[in-house]
Amino acid sequence: MPAHCCAFGCKSRQTAGVNLKFFRIPKDEHLRGKWVSAIKREDWKPNDHSRICSKHFISGQPSREPTNPDYVPSIFCHRPIHEGVLQEKDQRHQRLVERKENKARNESAQALLTLSKKEPPVCLMGTSTQTPIVSNSDAEVQTDITLPVMTSLIITNQYLKSVCDANAVSIREQKQDQEKLQDICHEQEEELKSLKAQLKHQEEENKLLMEEINKKTLSFKNIQDDDRKTKFYTGFPNFNTLNAVFKETSPKVNRKRTKLPKEDELLLTLVKLRRNLAMTDLAYRFNISQSSVTNIFHAWLDALYSTLGGLVCWPETDVCQLPEVFQNEVFRRVKCVIDCTENFIERPSNLKARAQTYSNYKRHNTIKILVGVSPTGCVTFLSTCWGGRVSDRQITCDSGFLDKLLPGDVVLADRGFNMTEDFALKGAQLIVPAYTKGKSQLPKEDVEKSRMMSRARIHIERVIGRLKDFEIIKGQLPINLVKRKTDSQITAGDKIVRVVAAIVNTNDAIL
Repeated sequence: MPAHCCAFGCKSRQTAGVNLKFFRIPKDEHLRGKWVSAIKREDWKPNDHSRICSKHFISGQPSREPTNPDYVPSIFCHRPIHEGVLQEKDQRHQRLVERKENKARNESAQALLTLSKKEPPVCLMGTSTQTPIVSNSDAEVQTDITLPVMTSLIITNQYLKSVCDANAVSIREQKQDQEKLQDICHEQEEELKSLKAQLKHQEEENKLLMEEINKKTLSFKNIQDDDRKTKFYTGFPNFNTLNAVFKETSPKVNRKRTKLPKEDELLLTLVKLRRNLAMTDLAYRFNISQSSVTNIFHAWLDALYSTLGGLVCWPETDVCQLPEVFQNEVFRRVKCVIDCTENFIERPSNLKARAQTYSNYKRHNTIKILVGVSPTGCVTFLSTCWGGRVSDRQITCDSGFLDKLLPGDVVLADRGFNMTEDFALKGAQLIVPAYTKGKSQLPKEDVEKSRMMSRARIHIERVIGRLKDFEIIKGQLPINLVKRKTDSQITAGDKIVRVVAAIVNTNDAIL
Protein backbone atom coordinates (compact mmCIF):
# COMPACT_ATOMS: atom_id res chain seq x y z
CA MET A 1 0.00 0.00 0.00
CA PRO A 2 1.62 3.40 -1.00
CA ALA A 3 2.40 5.78 1.85
CA HIS A 4 0.47 9.05 2.23
CA CYS A 5 1.16 12.14 4.30
CA CYS A 6 -0.58 12.35 7.68
CA ALA A 7 -0.47 16.20 7.87
CA PHE A 8 -3.86 17.91 7.78
CA GLY A 9 -4.72 19.18 4.33
CA CYS A 10 -1.73 17.52 2.65
CA LYS A 11 -2.68 15.16 -0.18
CA SER A 12 0.82 13.86 -0.97
CA ARG A 13 1.06 10.16 -1.77
CA GLN A 14 4.02 7.96 -2.56
CA THR A 15 3.36 7.16 -6.20
CA ALA A 16 5.51 6.75 -9.28
CA GLY A 17 6.83 10.04 -10.68
CA VAL A 18 6.33 11.98 -7.41
CA ASN A 19 9.68 13.38 -6.15
CA LEU A 20 8.85 13.38 -2.49
CA LYS A 21 10.21 11.64 0.56
CA PHE A 22 8.11 10.23 3.38
CA PHE A 23 9.40 9.95 6.94
CA ARG A 24 8.24 7.93 9.94
CA ILE A 25 7.04 9.59 13.14
CA PRO A 26 9.94 9.37 15.70
CA LYS A 27 9.64 6.72 18.42
CA ASP A 28 11.28 8.86 21.09
CA GLU A 29 8.39 9.98 23.30
CA HIS A 30 9.62 13.57 23.76
CA LEU A 31 10.33 14.19 20.08
CA ARG A 32 7.24 12.24 19.06
CA GLY A 33 5.12 14.54 21.21
CA LYS A 34 6.62 17.62 19.54
CA TRP A 35 5.88 16.24 16.07
CA VAL A 36 2.28 15.35 16.99
CA SER A 37 1.83 18.80 18.54
CA ALA A 38 3.19 20.44 15.37
CA ILE A 39 0.91 18.38 13.10
CA LYS A 40 -2.14 19.50 15.18
CA ARG A 41 -4.66 16.81 14.36
CA GLU A 42 -7.43 16.33 16.90
CA ASP A 43 -7.76 12.92 18.57
CA TRP A 44 -4.99 11.50 16.41
CA LYS A 45 -2.30 9.04 17.47
CA PRO A 46 0.39 7.99 15.00
CA ASN A 47 0.97 4.30 14.30
CA ASP A 48 3.69 2.29 12.58
CA HIS A 49 2.26 3.20 9.15
CA SER A 50 2.02 6.97 9.75
CA ARG A 51 4.27 9.05 7.44
CA ILE A 52 4.91 12.78 6.84
CA CYS A 53 6.25 14.08 3.54
CA SER A 54 9.25 16.30 2.85
CA LYS A 55 7.01 19.32 2.03
CA HIS A 56 6.71 20.05 5.76
CA PHE A 57 10.47 20.59 6.34
CA ILE A 58 12.44 23.69 5.35
CA SER A 59 15.37 21.63 4.02
CA GLY A 60 13.17 18.86 2.73
CA GLN A 61 14.07 16.38 5.48
CA PRO A 62 14.11 16.22 9.30
CA SER A 63 17.24 16.96 11.34
CA ARG A 64 18.48 15.29 14.49
CA GLU A 65 20.00 18.53 15.77
CA PRO A 66 17.64 20.14 18.33
CA THR A 67 18.69 23.67 17.27
CA ASN A 68 17.90 22.98 13.62
CA PRO A 69 14.54 24.41 12.43
CA ASP A 70 13.83 21.04 10.81
CA TYR A 71 14.10 19.25 14.14
CA VAL A 72 10.26 19.44 14.11
CA PRO A 73 8.14 19.82 10.93
CA SER A 74 7.07 23.46 10.63
CA ILE A 75 5.38 24.00 7.25
CA PHE A 76 1.64 23.30 7.38
CA CYS A 77 -1.40 24.66 5.58
CA HIS A 78 -3.02 25.62 8.88
CA ARG A 79 0.03 27.78 9.72
CA PRO A 80 1.19 29.64 6.58
CA ILE A 81 4.78 30.95 6.74
CA HIS A 82 6.27 33.48 4.31
CA GLU A 83 9.45 32.65 2.47
CA GLY A 84 11.33 35.46 4.25
CA VAL A 85 10.52 33.96 7.62
CA LEU A 86 11.86 30.60 6.50
CA GLN A 87 15.10 32.20 5.28
CA GLU A 88 15.49 34.05 8.57
CA LYS A 89 15.12 30.82 10.52
CA ASP A 90 17.70 29.13 8.35
CA GLN A 91 20.17 32.05 8.69
CA ARG A 92 19.67 32.11 12.47
CA HIS A 93 20.52 28.42 12.59
CA GLN A 94 23.65 28.94 10.45
CA ARG A 95 24.87 31.71 12.80
CA LEU A 96 24.33 29.43 15.78
CA VAL A 97 26.40 26.72 14.13
CA GLU A 98 29.21 29.22 13.38
CA ARG A 99 29.25 30.43 16.99
CA LYS A 100 29.65 26.86 18.21
CA GLU A 101 32.50 26.21 15.78
CA ASN A 102 34.31 29.42 16.79
CA LYS A 103 33.90 28.57 20.43
CA ALA A 104 35.37 25.13 19.83
CA ARG A 105 38.37 26.61 17.96
CA ASN A 106 38.99 29.11 20.75
CA GLU A 107 38.90 26.40 23.39
CA SER A 108 41.43 24.39 21.36
CA ALA A 109 43.79 27.37 21.14
CA GLN A 110 43.55 27.99 24.88
CA ALA A 111 44.33 24.34 25.53
CA LEU A 112 47.47 24.52 23.32
CA LEU A 113 48.55 27.71 25.11
CA THR A 114 48.18 26.03 28.47
CA LEU A 115 50.27 23.09 27.22
CA SER A 116 53.04 25.45 26.00
CA LYS A 117 53.40 26.99 29.47
CA LYS A 118 54.66 23.64 30.76
CA GLU A 119 57.83 23.93 28.57
CA PRO A 120 60.99 25.83 29.72
CA PRO A 121 60.79 29.65 29.37
CA VAL A 122 61.22 30.79 25.81
CA CYS A 123 62.07 34.32 24.69
CA LEU A 124 59.19 35.60 22.68
CA MET A 125 59.82 38.27 20.09
CA GLY A 126 57.24 40.96 19.72
CA THR A 127 55.25 39.86 22.70
CA SER A 128 52.26 41.92 23.64
CA THR A 129 50.01 42.06 26.58
CA GLN A 130 47.08 42.61 24.41
CA THR A 131 44.26 40.22 24.93
CA PRO A 132 42.06 38.87 22.18
CA ILE A 133 39.26 41.22 21.31
CA VAL A 134 36.08 39.36 20.78
CA SER A 135 32.89 41.06 19.69
CA ASN A 136 29.70 39.11 19.57
CA SER A 137 26.37 40.01 18.11
CA ASP A 138 23.41 38.22 16.67
CA ALA A 139 24.58 39.22 13.23
CA GLU A 140 28.30 38.27 13.36
CA VAL A 141 30.84 36.55 15.59
CA GLN A 142 34.59 37.08 15.15
CA THR A 143 37.53 35.63 17.07
CA ASP A 144 40.97 37.23 16.75
CA ILE A 145 44.06 35.32 17.83
CA THR A 146 46.83 37.82 18.84
CA LEU A 147 50.60 37.45 18.24
CA PRO A 148 51.38 35.86 21.65
CA VAL A 149 48.83 33.23 20.95
CA MET A 150 50.34 32.58 17.52
CA THR A 151 53.84 32.39 19.02
CA SER A 152 52.60 29.97 21.64
CA LEU A 153 51.07 27.89 18.91
CA ILE A 154 54.42 27.78 17.06
CA ILE A 155 56.24 26.73 20.23
CA THR A 156 53.58 24.15 20.92
CA ASN A 157 53.92 22.92 17.36
CA GLN A 158 57.70 22.56 17.82
CA TYR A 159 57.17 20.73 21.09
CA LEU A 160 54.66 18.42 19.50
CA LYS A 161 57.09 17.83 16.62
CA SER A 162 59.83 16.87 19.07
CA VAL A 163 57.40 14.55 20.80
CA CYS A 164 56.48 13.07 17.42
CA ASP A 165 60.17 12.62 16.59
CA ALA A 166 60.71 10.83 19.90
CA ASN A 167 57.69 8.71 19.19
CA ALA A 168 59.06 7.97 15.72
CA VAL A 169 62.33 6.78 17.28
CA SER A 170 60.37 4.67 19.71
CA ILE A 171 58.32 3.26 16.85
CA ARG A 172 61.50 2.44 14.92
CA GLU A 173 62.91 0.69 17.96
CA GLN A 174 59.66 -1.19 18.42
CA LYS A 175 59.73 -2.12 14.74
CA GLN A 176 63.29 -3.42 15.13
CA ASP A 177 62.24 -5.40 18.19
CA GLN A 178 59.28 -6.70 16.24
CA GLU A 179 61.57 -7.78 13.39
CA LYS A 180 63.83 -9.55 15.88
CA LEU A 181 60.82 -11.29 17.37
CA GLN A 182 59.68 -12.28 13.90
CA ASP A 183 63.13 -13.74 13.21
CA ILE A 184 62.99 -15.64 16.48
CA CYS A 185 59.48 -16.88 15.65
CA HIS A 186 60.68 -17.98 12.22
CA GLU A 187 63.57 -19.88 13.82
CA GLN A 188 61.18 -21.43 16.31
CA GLU A 189 58.84 -22.44 13.50
CA GLU A 190 61.69 -24.08 11.60
CA GLU A 191 62.79 -25.87 14.75
CA LEU A 192 59.20 -26.95 15.39
CA LYS A 193 58.95 -28.34 11.84
CA SER A 194 62.18 -30.24 12.40
CA LEU A 195 60.91 -31.64 15.70
CA LYS A 196 57.62 -32.64 14.08
CA ALA A 197 59.53 -34.45 11.34
CA GLN A 198 61.64 -36.24 13.96
CA LEU A 199 58.51 -37.12 15.91
CA LYS A 200 56.86 -38.54 12.80
CA HIS A 201 59.99 -40.57 12.06
CA GLN A 202 60.06 -41.88 15.64
CA GLU A 203 56.37 -42.79 15.45
CA GLU A 204 56.97 -44.74 12.25
CA GLU A 205 59.91 -46.54 13.87
CA ASN A 206 57.80 -47.32 16.94
CA LYS A 207 55.04 -48.64 14.70
CA LEU A 208 57.47 -50.95 12.93
CA LEU A 209 58.92 -52.09 16.26
CA MET A 210 55.45 -52.74 17.63
CA GLU A 211 54.65 -54.80 14.56
CA GLU A 212 57.84 -56.79 15.12
CA ILE A 213 56.98 -57.25 18.79
CA ASN A 214 53.46 -58.33 17.92
CA LYS A 215 54.84 -60.85 15.47
CA LYS A 216 56.95 -62.30 18.25
CA THR A 217 54.07 -62.20 20.72
CA LEU A 218 51.87 -65.25 20.97
CA SER A 219 48.34 -64.26 20.01
CA PHE A 220 45.39 -65.51 17.99
CA LYS A 221 45.92 -62.75 15.44
CA ASN A 222 49.56 -63.59 14.83
CA ILE A 223 48.90 -67.19 13.81
CA GLN A 224 45.93 -66.58 11.53
CA ASP A 225 48.09 -66.35 8.40
CA ASP A 226 50.39 -69.25 9.22
CA ASP A 227 49.00 -72.80 9.29
CA ARG A 228 52.36 -74.14 10.49
CA LYS A 229 52.15 -71.97 13.61
CA THR A 230 48.55 -73.04 14.07
CA LYS A 231 49.56 -76.70 13.88
CA PHE A 232 52.54 -76.21 16.20
CA TYR A 233 50.72 -74.32 18.94
CA THR A 234 47.22 -75.86 18.79
CA GLY A 235 47.36 -79.20 16.95
CA PHE A 236 44.62 -78.17 14.51
CA PRO A 237 45.56 -78.69 10.85
CA ASN A 238 44.91 -75.07 9.82
CA PHE A 239 43.62 -71.75 11.09
CA ASN A 240 40.20 -72.10 9.45
CA THR A 241 39.49 -75.20 11.53
CA LEU A 242 40.70 -73.42 14.67
CA ASN A 243 38.50 -70.41 13.92
CA ALA A 244 35.45 -72.63 13.34
CA VAL A 245 36.04 -74.30 16.72
CA PHE A 246 36.34 -70.87 18.35
CA LYS A 247 33.02 -69.68 16.91
CA GLU A 248 31.30 -72.85 18.11
CA THR A 249 32.88 -72.87 21.57
CA SER A 250 33.00 -69.17 22.46
CA PRO A 251 29.30 -68.82 23.47
CA LYS A 252 29.79 -71.56 26.07
CA VAL A 253 32.41 -69.55 27.97
CA ASN A 254 30.96 -66.82 30.20
CA ARG A 255 33.77 -65.21 32.16
CA LYS A 256 32.81 -61.77 33.49
CA ARG A 257 36.17 -60.15 34.20
CA THR A 258 38.51 -60.88 31.34
CA LYS A 259 41.68 -59.07 30.39
CA LEU A 260 42.40 -61.25 27.37
CA PRO A 261 40.21 -61.43 24.27
CA LYS A 262 38.30 -64.69 24.01
CA GLU A 263 40.38 -65.72 21.00
CA ASP A 264 43.57 -65.50 23.05
CA GLU A 265 41.96 -67.38 25.94
CA LEU A 266 41.25 -70.28 23.59
CA LEU A 267 44.81 -70.09 22.25
CA LEU A 268 46.20 -70.15 25.80
CA THR A 269 44.24 -73.32 26.57
CA LEU A 270 45.33 -75.07 23.38
CA VAL A 271 48.97 -74.07 23.89
CA LYS A 272 48.79 -75.61 27.35
CA LEU A 273 47.46 -78.86 25.84
CA ARG A 274 49.84 -78.88 22.89
CA ARG A 275 53.11 -77.60 24.39
CA ASN A 276 52.36 -78.11 28.13
CA LEU A 277 53.99 -74.81 29.09
CA ALA A 278 54.08 -73.99 32.79
CA MET A 279 51.28 -71.80 34.09
CA THR A 280 53.85 -69.15 35.06
CA ASP A 281 55.28 -69.23 31.54
CA LEU A 282 51.82 -68.71 30.05
CA ALA A 283 51.17 -65.87 32.50
CA TYR A 284 54.28 -64.06 31.24
CA ARG A 285 53.52 -64.77 27.58
CA PHE A 286 49.96 -63.44 27.78
CA ASN A 287 50.69 -60.73 30.39
CA ILE A 288 48.17 -61.94 32.96
CA SER A 289 48.35 -63.44 36.44
CA GLN A 290 48.99 -67.11 37.06
CA SER A 291 45.61 -67.52 38.76
CA SER A 292 43.93 -66.08 35.66
CA VAL A 293 45.77 -68.63 33.50
CA THR A 294 44.42 -71.46 35.67
CA ASN A 295 40.86 -70.14 35.58
CA ILE A 296 40.97 -69.60 31.81
CA PHE A 297 42.36 -73.09 31.19
CA HIS A 298 39.66 -74.89 33.16
CA ALA A 299 36.82 -72.73 31.76
CA TRP A 300 37.83 -73.37 28.17
CA LEU A 301 38.67 -77.03 28.80
CA ASP A 302 35.06 -77.59 29.91
CA ALA A 303 33.76 -75.74 26.84
CA LEU A 304 36.03 -77.66 24.44
CA TYR A 305 35.01 -80.95 26.06
CA SER A 306 31.37 -80.04 25.41
CA THR A 307 32.01 -78.92 21.82
CA LEU A 308 34.58 -81.45 20.59
CA GLY A 309 33.70 -84.49 22.70
CA GLY A 310 31.26 -85.69 20.05
CA LEU A 311 34.09 -86.07 17.50
CA VAL A 312 35.19 -89.24 19.33
CA CYS A 313 32.28 -91.51 18.43
CA TRP A 314 31.60 -95.13 17.54
CA PRO A 315 31.02 -95.46 13.77
CA GLU A 316 28.04 -97.10 12.17
CA THR A 317 28.73 -100.33 10.32
CA ASP A 318 27.45 -99.10 6.96
CA VAL A 319 29.76 -96.06 6.94
CA CYS A 320 32.97 -97.94 7.60
CA GLN A 321 35.30 -97.85 4.62
CA LEU A 322 38.22 -100.24 4.90
CA PRO A 323 41.65 -99.18 3.65
CA GLU A 324 43.65 -101.55 1.49
CA VAL A 325 45.49 -103.20 4.35
CA PHE A 326 42.16 -104.39 5.78
CA GLN A 327 40.68 -105.54 2.49
CA ASN A 328 41.29 -109.26 2.86
CA GLU A 329 39.39 -112.27 4.05
CA VAL A 330 40.81 -112.10 7.57
CA PHE A 331 40.35 -108.38 8.41
CA ARG A 332 37.49 -107.24 6.18
CA ARG A 333 35.08 -107.34 9.17
CA VAL A 334 37.42 -105.49 11.56
CA LYS A 335 35.48 -102.78 13.41
CA CYS A 336 38.15 -101.52 15.73
CA VAL A 337 41.77 -101.86 16.83
CA ILE A 338 42.29 -101.44 20.57
CA ASP A 339 45.23 -100.88 22.85
CA CYS A 340 45.97 -99.33 26.23
CA THR A 341 48.30 -96.39 26.76
CA GLU A 342 49.80 -95.17 30.02
CA ASN A 343 50.69 -91.60 30.98
CA PHE A 344 52.86 -90.51 33.89
CA ILE A 345 51.23 -88.62 36.74
CA GLU A 346 52.47 -86.85 39.81
CA ARG A 347 52.97 -89.20 42.76
CA PRO A 348 49.82 -89.14 44.95
CA SER A 349 50.20 -88.39 48.64
CA ASN A 350 47.38 -90.82 49.49
CA LEU A 351 48.83 -94.32 49.98
CA LYS A 352 45.84 -96.12 48.44
CA ALA A 353 45.87 -93.88 45.38
CA ARG A 354 49.62 -94.37 45.15
CA ALA A 355 49.17 -98.15 45.10
CA GLN A 356 46.32 -97.98 42.56
CA THR A 357 48.30 -95.86 40.12
CA TYR A 358 51.69 -97.57 40.36
CA SER A 359 52.57 -99.41 37.14
CA ASN A 360 54.98 -102.31 37.33
CA TYR A 361 55.52 -102.01 33.58
CA LYS A 362 56.44 -98.30 33.66
CA ARG A 363 57.93 -98.34 37.19
CA HIS A 364 56.05 -95.12 37.84
CA ASN A 365 52.67 -93.83 38.91
CA THR A 366 50.50 -93.70 35.81
CA ILE A 367 46.99 -93.52 34.47
CA LYS A 368 45.84 -96.08 31.90
CA ILE A 369 43.40 -95.40 29.05
CA LEU A 370 41.80 -97.82 26.59
CA VAL A 371 41.97 -96.41 23.06
CA GLY A 372 39.90 -97.71 20.16
CA VAL A 373 40.85 -96.78 16.59
CA SER A 374 38.86 -97.39 13.42
CA PRO A 375 40.55 -99.04 10.39
CA THR A 376 40.88 -95.55 8.86
CA GLY A 377 42.89 -94.28 11.84
CA CYS A 378 40.26 -92.21 13.69
CA VAL A 379 39.87 -92.45 17.46
CA THR A 380 36.44 -94.00 18.00
CA PHE A 381 36.59 -95.00 21.65
CA LEU A 382 38.21 -93.67 24.82
CA SER A 383 37.79 -95.02 28.30
CA THR A 384 38.04 -92.85 31.37
CA CYS A 385 41.38 -92.64 33.14
CA TRP A 386 42.18 -95.68 35.32
CA GLY A 387 45.01 -96.27 37.73
CA GLY A 388 48.10 -97.76 36.11
CA ARG A 389 47.82 -100.93 38.21
CA VAL A 390 44.57 -102.10 36.55
CA SER A 391 44.76 -104.80 33.86
CA ASP A 392 43.86 -104.34 30.20
CA ARG A 393 41.10 -106.89 30.55
CA GLN A 394 39.44 -105.06 33.45
CA ILE A 395 39.42 -101.73 31.61
CA THR A 396 37.93 -103.37 28.51
CA CYS A 397 35.18 -105.05 30.49
CA ASP A 398 34.32 -102.12 32.78
CA SER A 399 34.70 -99.22 30.33
CA GLY A 400 31.61 -100.12 28.27
CA PHE A 401 33.59 -101.06 25.18
CA LEU A 402 32.03 -104.52 24.88
CA ASP A 403 28.54 -102.99 24.91
CA LYS A 404 29.26 -101.24 21.61
CA LEU A 405 30.04 -104.46 19.73
CA LEU A 406 27.56 -106.13 17.41
CA PRO A 407 27.48 -109.79 16.41
CA GLY A 408 30.01 -110.41 13.68
CA ASP A 409 32.29 -107.49 14.61
CA VAL A 410 36.02 -108.22 14.64
CA VAL A 411 38.45 -106.44 16.96
CA LEU A 412 42.26 -106.49 16.74
CA ALA A 413 44.26 -106.32 19.95
CA ASP A 414 47.66 -107.08 21.47
CA ARG A 415 48.57 -110.26 23.31
CA GLY A 416 47.75 -108.64 26.64
CA PHE A 417 44.05 -108.78 25.84
CA ASN A 418 43.49 -112.43 26.72
CA MET A 419 39.70 -112.25 26.68
CA THR A 420 38.47 -114.13 23.63
CA GLU A 421 35.56 -115.59 25.59
CA ASP A 422 34.33 -112.17 26.71
CA PHE A 423 34.10 -111.06 23.10
CA ALA A 424 32.48 -114.30 22.06
CA LEU A 425 29.67 -113.67 24.55
CA LYS A 426 28.85 -110.53 22.53
CA GLY A 427 28.94 -112.45 19.25
CA ALA A 428 32.16 -110.65 18.31
CA GLN A 429 35.63 -111.96 17.54
CA LEU A 430 38.90 -110.82 19.12
CA ILE A 431 42.02 -111.43 17.03
CA VAL A 432 45.38 -111.28 18.79
CA PRO A 433 48.83 -112.21 17.43
CA ALA A 434 49.71 -115.89 17.66
CA TYR A 435 52.31 -116.89 20.24
CA THR A 436 54.52 -119.98 20.65
CA LYS A 437 53.34 -121.01 24.07
CA GLY A 438 53.82 -124.82 24.25
CA LYS A 439 55.01 -124.91 20.62
CA SER A 440 58.47 -125.05 19.12
CA GLN A 441 57.48 -122.73 16.30
CA LEU A 442 54.41 -121.18 14.73
CA PRO A 443 52.70 -122.79 11.76
CA LYS A 444 53.16 -121.03 8.44
CA GLU A 445 49.55 -119.85 8.41
CA ASP A 446 49.92 -118.26 11.87
CA VAL A 447 53.15 -116.57 10.87
CA GLU A 448 51.52 -115.02 7.81
CA LYS A 449 48.45 -114.03 9.83
CA SER A 450 50.62 -112.42 12.51
CA ARG A 451 52.55 -110.48 9.83
CA MET A 452 49.32 -109.16 8.33
CA MET A 453 48.02 -108.28 11.78
CA SER A 454 51.20 -106.39 12.64
CA ARG A 455 50.80 -104.26 9.50
CA ALA A 456 47.22 -103.49 10.53
CA ARG A 457 47.93 -102.86 14.23
CA ILE A 458 50.77 -100.47 13.58
CA HIS A 459 48.19 -97.81 12.82
CA ILE A 460 46.92 -97.66 16.39
CA GLU A 461 50.48 -97.10 17.56
CA ARG A 462 50.72 -94.19 15.14
CA VAL A 463 47.44 -92.76 16.45
CA ILE A 464 48.62 -93.09 20.04
CA GLY A 465 51.82 -91.39 18.90
CA ARG A 466 49.71 -88.50 17.62
CA LEU A 467 47.99 -88.28 20.98
CA LYS A 468 51.37 -88.07 22.68
CA ASP A 469 52.45 -85.31 20.32
CA PHE A 470 50.49 -83.21 22.80
CA GLU A 471 53.04 -82.56 25.53
CA ILE A 472 50.44 -82.53 28.29
CA ILE A 473 49.78 -86.25 27.63
CA LYS A 474 53.39 -87.08 26.89
CA GLY A 475 54.59 -85.41 30.07
CA GLN A 476 53.65 -85.87 33.70
CA LEU A 477 50.14 -84.78 34.65
CA PRO A 478 49.71 -82.93 37.97
CA ILE A 479 47.73 -84.91 40.52
CA ASN A 480 45.00 -82.23 40.67
CA LEU A 481 44.12 -82.92 37.01
CA VAL A 482 43.47 -86.64 37.56
CA LYS A 483 41.87 -86.36 40.97
CA ARG A 484 38.14 -86.96 40.76
CA LYS A 485 35.96 -84.28 42.35
CA THR A 486 33.12 -85.32 44.63
CA ASP A 487 30.47 -83.70 42.40
CA SER A 488 31.70 -85.17 39.11
CA GLN A 489 32.66 -88.56 37.73
CA ILE A 490 34.74 -86.91 35.00
CA THR A 491 38.19 -85.63 35.90
CA ALA A 492 40.11 -82.88 34.17
CA GLY A 493 42.41 -85.61 32.88
CA ASP A 494 39.47 -87.37 31.17
CA LYS A 495 38.49 -84.09 29.50
CA ILE A 496 42.06 -83.43 28.39
CA VAL A 497 42.42 -86.85 26.74
CA ARG A 498 39.08 -86.58 24.93
CA VAL A 499 39.73 -83.03 23.68
CA VAL A 500 43.18 -84.06 22.45
CA ALA A 501 41.71 -87.12 20.68
CA ALA A 502 39.07 -84.90 19.04
CA ILE A 503 41.77 -82.52 17.78
CA VAL A 504 43.71 -85.50 16.38
CA ASN A 505 40.55 -86.58 14.54
CA THR A 506 40.36 -83.17 12.80
CA ASN A 507 43.69 -83.88 11.11
CA ASP A 508 44.23 -86.00 8.03
CA ALA A 509 43.61 -89.71 8.57
CA ILE A 510 46.56 -92.04 9.11
CA LEU A 511 45.49 -94.22 6.17
